[in-house]
Amino acid sequence: MLVGGAGNDKFYGGYGNDKLTGLGGADVFVFNTKLGTAKTDRKVNFDTITDFKPREDKIWLDNKIFTKLGKKGTEASPAKLNKKFFKFGTKAGDKDDYVIYDKKTGILSYDADGSGAKAAIEIAKLAKNLKLTYHDFAIV
Repeated sequence: MLVGGAGNDKFYGGYGNDKLTGLGGADVFVFNTKLGTAKTDRKVNFDTITDFKPREDKIWLDNKIFTKLGKKGTEASPAKLNKKFFKFGTKAGDKDDYVIYDKKTGILSYDADGSGAKAAIEIAKLAKNLKLTYHDFAIV
């Protein structure tokens, strides 16, 4: 379990399944480790963010892992996620739906081939019914 303080914290969940709690401030949660597969998705690097606050906190996705997200930002200058790459639901609806948030379960997934044959990989659990937008994500 990783717990931040009242200020702005940056969390690297790293390998394993972690529980991340930012507490106060504008926190950043960095996903930069190898993903599982559709069969092992919750067993490999699946983190729970207990208190993500949309429009205040951010989720940074490393382009070396999340290779379909286009722009290559850096931690010093994160690139914005393209609006068409973010979707609500349980699976991709078209070829550009790479980052998927299921409001009913709070599960955040990455689908490397959009609506292609490969299944999405679950990467994190957030609270249910968050008002997430593509603005809550960046590529580093």
